[in-house]
Amino acid sequence: MATEPHGPGGVALRAWLDGAGTNIPAFAERIGVDRVHLMRMISGERVKRVNRALAALIEISTAGAVPRTIWYPSDDIDATSDEGDA
Repeated sequence: MATEPHGPGGVALRAWLDGAGTNIPAFAERIGVDRVHLMRMISGERVKRVNRALAALIEISTAGAVPRTIWYPSDDIDATSDEGDA
């Protein structure tokens, strides 16, 4: 059963995964995160903010289809800063 997406980042990433024919475990391994963490990012379960470095890695790994700004719509993103991220 597919993980139901929540929020703009989760929706965009789920759509990209489906369109690319990639599953969560494979993508999680590709970007170096635990599959459960990735599922929680998509569903919004127990993940309040996505780490900026991880958001940038997702953007790179999806060739820009899931931009890092989707996780931080109101912030001015500095890719080198992870202050305040969990």
